[in-house]
Parts: sequence; structure tokens; C-alpha cells
Amino acid sequence: MRKNPTLLGAAAGIALGLAVIPAIIEAKAQAAVESSQVDCLLAAFERIRTNYVDDLDPSELVTAAINGMISMLDSQSVYLDRETFRDAQIVNGLAGIGLEVIMEKGSVRVVAPIDESPAAKAGVMVNDVITHIDGVPLRGLTVYRVVQKMRGPVNTKVRLTIMRDGHDKPVELTAVRQIISMHSVRMRQDGEDIG
Repeated sequence: MRKNPTLLGAAAGIALGLAVIPAIIEAKAQAAVESSQVDCLLAAFERIRTNYVDDLDPSELVTAAINGMISMLDSQSVYLDRETFRDAQIVNGLAGIGLEVIMEKGSVRVVAPIDESPAAKAGVMVNDVITHIDGVPLRGLTVYRVVQKMRGPVNTKVRLTIMRDGHDKPVELTAVRQIISMHSVRMRQDGEDIG
């Protein structure tokens, strides 16, 4: 008995087509859900832009929407617009105090001061919550903006107001900005033969 290659090819094509159809339907359904969510976002944008009592800058509305989405992510994610990103690339001799911080429930929490940094020398500790920099409250700022406030010209002072576990009142510390160098490995020698 001779097999018909055309008939076999057609049968294979039909079988493959039937297997692909559910995947296409699923993809279209997913795209429709995503499209309706984007349509909802655009409708809200347009309604706010045209009906709000005050005139609003559309670019500020878009930035606020993006920041709202990013707030659902981890505390290290931040949106930088073109100008802010450009400014972040230009250091121009700005110095810092050597702190790793995160945003946690709207508060700026110290993850760690860098060893031998101005912050470490000033007495900043792990888990301190920085509430003010130079008297300016930090509530509502992004991590990026907080870091910007800690930066400045070399040898200038920055005053930190800190809430610390075990203290009823805020702790005031002053650090002197320096160029921070990071060391990936620390070493010390203990005696002549132990490192």
C-alpha cells in the first residue's frame, strides 16, 4: 500500500493548526485584557486632565502615574525622567557621606554606613531612620532625591536628624561630605601569620 504524501502533509498541517489555535486565542485574550487596562489608564488621564478644577501639566500627570506604578515595586526602583537621569550622570566633584539607604513604608532607613565613611565617623548606625536632612523633612521623597540631598561639595557639612531604636528623642548628627571610595574587600592582619 502506497502512502499519499499530500494527504499526510495536509493531516499534519490540520493537527498543527488545531494545536496552535488555543495558543492564539489565549494570546489575543491576554492582549485584550492588557489593552483594556491601558484604555482605563488613558481614560483616567484624559478625564483628570480635562475636568480637574485646576490646570494640570500633562507631563506631570504622566510622571505621577509612572511613580505610582513604581511605588508597587521594591523600595530601590525609581523613575528618572530624562533631565534627572542626565543630572545623575554628572557628578562634577560632588561628594557624599557614604550611606546605603532604602525606602521603607515612606521612611528612609539606613541599610549600612560604608566603613570609614563620613556617616560612619559621625555615628550613623544600621536601621537608623533619617527623618530630616539639613532640617528638611524627607517624607514623600524618592530614594534618589534623598541621595541627592546628601550629596554636595567636598568638605561641606550635612546635618542628619535620625530616629533610633531605644531613643525617645531624635538624634542629631553632622557629617562632612567627602569623595567616597568603595572597597570590595577589607583586610586586617592579626599577628604575623593570620590575615
